Amino acid sequence: MKNPVIAFIHSFSDLTKGISRFANNINAIKDGIEKEKVLIENLHGFDKIYQLVNTLANSIPFSLELIKMIEKEMINHQVE
Repeated sequence: MKNPVIAFIHSFSDLTKGISRFANNINAIKDGIEKEKVLIENLHGFDKIYQLVNTLANSIPFSLELIKMIEKEMINHQVE
């Protein structure tokens, strides 16, 4: 590894891609739950799953923005 900063930036890029794929999956699950909510809201565990999916769907965009900010700082640091 010639430059650890560049390697770290590439790792962040890979992480961002992985989180974006995960976000797509969570949003698809959320959409499915919303479509079937009337049929499944009385099932055991629904409330916990519904809360978890909503929490993830709402927090992932924040996480991605945070990662992008860190990545930008790493790039700026590399330029200096």
